[in-house]
Amino acid sequence: FDTAGCDSAKWGFCPGNYVVEGIDRFKTGKYAGSHRFGFMAGYVLTGGPQSAAEGINGYLTGKGRREERLQSCMLRDEPWARSSVHERPTLNVPITLHHAFLCFRLAPS
Repeated sequence: FDTAGCDSAKWGFCPGNYVVEGIDRFKTGKYAGSHRFGFMAGYVLTGGPQSAAEGINGYLTGKGRREERLQSCMLRDEPWARSSVHERPTLNVPITLHHAFLCFRLAPS
C-alpha cells in the first residue's frame, strides 16, 4: 500500500505555471516528499486535455526536460489522463505523477 500527494492547478494560458507551481513542487519534495506517487488535477477552461498536455510537454521540452514529458496514463487509457516520471535531485526515488485534465466550460451569462 502506498499513499499519494495531491495538488490541483487551474489550466489557463501558461503551461509553465502548471510545471513550476505543480510538477516542480513534487519533484523537489516540497509536496509528497516521502511518497513515490502524486496526483495533479488540471482544470481546463479552454481547449481540451490533449492541448493542455501538448502545451505542458512543449514547455518541458523547451526547458531541456524532454524525459519528463506527460505520456499516456499508466492507470487508465483515457484522453484526460496522463502520467509522468520525475527524478528527485535530493531524494533517491523518482516520483510518478498521475495527471487528470478536467474540462470545464463557462456558462453563458
